[in-house]
Amino acid sequence: AFNEAGSSLAAFNPEGNLVPQLAAELPTRDNGGLARDGTSVRWRLKKGVTWHDGRALTADDCVFTWEYAADPATAATSIAAYRDLERVEKLDDQTIRVLFKRPMPFWAIPFCGTGGMVLPRHVFERYRGGPSREAPANLKPLGTGPFRAVDFRPGDTVRAEGFPGYHTAGRPWFDTVEMKGG
Repeated sequence: AFNEAGSSLAAFNPEGNLVPQLAAELPTRDNGGLARDGTSVRWRLKKGVTWHDGRALTADDCVFTWEYAADPATAATSIAAYRDLERVEKLDDQTIRVLFKRPMPFWAIPFCGTGGMVLPRHVFERYRGGPSREAPANLKPLGTGPFRAVDFRPGDTVRAEGFPGYHTAGRPWFDTVEMKGG
C-alpha cells in the first residue's frame, strides 16, 4: 500500500492488531510503557528514522504534533485523537509520555492509525493555528514513509518515488507510485 508520506507511532494491521511504525516497540505494562492506573502511556521512538529531507525524527516532533493538532484554530482533522490528553511530555530525544485527563482504557488513539500521523516540527512550527492552511507542506508533503511526494495535484494525481532512507528493511517495494483520484 502507498502508506502516505508519513507514519504514526503505531498502526492497525488488517486483523485489527496494533503494530509499531515509528515506535521502537508497543507500550505494555511489562516494559513500563503503560501506567497501571491508565493515566499515561510511554512511547519510545525507533532509532534511525528520518524525515524525507534527512532530518531526524525526535520526541520534539511528537510533542509539537499534539500542540498543533489540539489547537482548535489549526482546524486539524485529527483534533479528536488528542482531546482527552492532559499533555505530552518529552522524556528524552527518543521518548515521550502521553498523559490523559482521566484513566484511558483505549490508550492507542493519540499518535496511532491514520489520525495519529506525526508532523515534522521544523516544517509546520511557523504555521500553528490559523496560518495552518497556508503551510507549503499541505500540498507538498514531507514525511517518514516509504514514498516521498514529487508531484501532487489536488483532486487529480499524486506521484511519489521510493524513499531510499526508509527505516524498514526491504521497503519500499516499488520505485514509483502514481495515484489518480478525487
